[in-house]
Amino acid sequence: MSVGGAVGAGLTGWMLGYMPAKYIFAVFVLPGLLWALVFWWWFRESPEEHPSVNSAERALIAEGRTTKLSSGKPDFNARMWLRLTTSPAAWLICGQ
Repeated sequence: MSVGGAVGAGLTGWMLGYMPAKYIFAVFVLPGLLWALVFWWWFRESPEEHPSVNSAERALIAEGRTTKLSSGKPDFNARMWLRLTTSPAAWLICGQ
């Protein structure tokens, strides 16, 4: 993230010498829009819906969905959540 911020700031400063700020905004928006379109086209809610998934993979996915937890309840790991919510690194990441 730091490298991207530094490169973006430098690139913005350089581009300000050649074009108005509204065009620079458009230049930075275009890759994001392109990625959003690729993401929308490629990724699916269910992996078996994807065209590149073959029949063996679909069978494996279906087999995994029929497996249930022994207690029938979701696995809740309180210790893991306690470590996560008290972690200074996690707080710094959220503070960004």
